[in-house]
Amino acid sequence: MWIIVAVLVGLVLLAVVGVAGVLVYRAMFLPGPPPATVESTLPHAATETPAAPAEAVVTPQTTDTAASEQAPATPTVTQPPVSVRSEVAVPNVLGINSAKAEQVLADVGGFNIIYNSSRYSERYAKGSIMSQSPAAGTIAHPGDAVYLAQSLGPNPTPPPRPQVTRPKPPRVTGGAGELAPFTRSRRVGDADLQYWSNWQLTLIRNEIYARHGRPFNNSNIRSWFMQQSWYAPNYNFSESWLSSLEKRNAAYIASYQKRVFGASATGP
Repeated sequence: MWIIVAVLVGLVLLAVVGVAGVLVYRAMFLPGPPPATVESTLPHAATETPAAPAEAVVTPQTTDTAASEQAPATPTVTQPPVSVRSEVAVPNVLGINSAKAEQVLADVGGFNIIYNSSRYSERYAKGSIMSQSPAAGTIAHPGDAVYLAQSLGPNPTPPPRPQVTRPKPPRVTGGAGELAPFTRSRRVGDADLQYWSNWQLTLIRNEIYARHGRPFNNSNIRSWFMQQSWYAPNYNFSESWLSSLEKRNAAYIASYQKRVFGASATGP
């Protein structure tokens, strides 16, 4: 019995050793088996082999050889650089001949000359430039407009001056009577004074005071009124004795003398 068991155990050991030897031999000398395919744990849809990308369909372009040969090439346009306009001073052409004036303006700045209406002038000879705009020395740009006016020379037939007929002013003499009695009764104006001299107006103005007896320091005025029969000096004279109308007329005559003659006359 024991002998049978020992034989069986021996056979099992030999079988194990034989298998182990075969495995070692194959591992060392024979090529290994292909690696096991590991199935993906992803869902089944993700493990499917992706479809090959569709090939792009290229549509060939039809080239019109004849048209391409005949079409001219688009020329390249080069824009000139923008230049800054220079500045020049307008020359003085007053008093010179119009043809020479045009030449001067053209040489200096190529100005655009425009003529205004010609006029008579006592200062500038016929055919010369009598006015220009812009004035000489004005800073302008080449090509700007310059306005000129040509002289026609002196006016051969100046218009006649209007004839003004004036009555002769009243003659002032010594003796009785007032020069301007109206100064006490109404307001005076330029029409009342325009025909009198500066000295006469001084007497008329002081006549307003002389009626009330005012004494005068000016010898010429005092001598005149001392010759009047109606005049009598009153050394207590006061301007308050004058009416408002007389004061107004005296002030108006004084302002008229200053406006017309520059100052009041103090003697003949």
